[in-house]
Amino acid sequence: MWKWQTEKNLIDALERETSLAAVIDDMKSNKKNWIVSGVQRDSANQLARVTLTPLDISGYFDSILDKGSVSLFMSATILSKDYLCKTAGLDSDKVKFIRVEESDFPVKNRPIHAMNVAWLSAKTMSESMPKIAKAVDNIMSIHKNEKGIIHTTSYSQLQYIKDNIGKENAGRLIETGSSLDRSEVLEKHYSNKKPTVLISPSLHLGVDLKDDLSRFQVIVKVPYPDLTDKRIAKMKERDQKWYTWNTVLRLVQAYGRSVRSKDDYATTYILDSSISFLLKSAQDLVPKWFTEAIVQT
Repeated sequence: MWKWQTEKNLIDALERETSLAAVIDDMKSNKKNWIVSGVQRDSANQLARVTLTPLDISGYFDSILDKGSVSLFMSATILSKDYLCKTAGLDSDKVKFIRVEESDFPVKNRPIHAMNVAWLSAKTMSESMPKIAKAVDNIMSIHKNEKGIIHTTSYSQLQYIKDNIGKENAGRLIETGSSLDRSEVLEKHYSNKKPTVLISPSLHLGVDLKDDLSRFQVIVKVPYPDLTDKRIAKMKERDQKWYTWNTVLRLVQAYGRSVRSKDDYATTYILDSSISFLLKSAQDLVPKWFTEAIVQT
């Protein structure tokens, strides 16, 4: 092993030791900020792994923000100065927030159709899924010669849609899964000459479906964060507005998967009727360029 590699490994080890010590100190001094978010047991039912998660992560940004006298955050989905500052532990008085309300992506290239198919919630999901599957089938048929993406919020929704649409449309679907490599799934869609359609509960960010890779997208349900996640449930209990902010964040991120430049275009369909409630209750968070694209159906 080269000397520089040995030195680098030593530096990495020391940095990890420092980080681990800081985490342990935080656990000891701020016990209420930590929750057990996951427990794994082995085949003999013996405790194998425990996952501890902090609720407030603002104290961990110092090492990121101390690299210079000024830090610049750029994103289309910050949405709120208050929550940026709260999450990153920033002094609001020392933060200049510039929000560009207008988009240079023509609104005609990125219409959002609020389809009002069904009000989706945990209680109504089962009875509403036949209507949802039918709407998805119709939309896919309208776009029978184009690639697209369907955003679900669970694998159970994905499976129901897959099992309850026409055979031809079902054959176009490319799904993600816990046992499937994400990059391989995306490559299968990218390279396929047929009008394939991605379907997934986990592709609302970090996916570039530019140009003919997606000319339509379906948002099945307003993407409220999963309350079975202990951290999310606890954060909502602490601050309902945080939960709303995260929902809008996910919605806007999903919307941005298919229109990647001012010359690109795609049609978005939102099936969940509760989108009207979200837009009304979160007017201060939803970007103007998002609401101006909505076409009532």
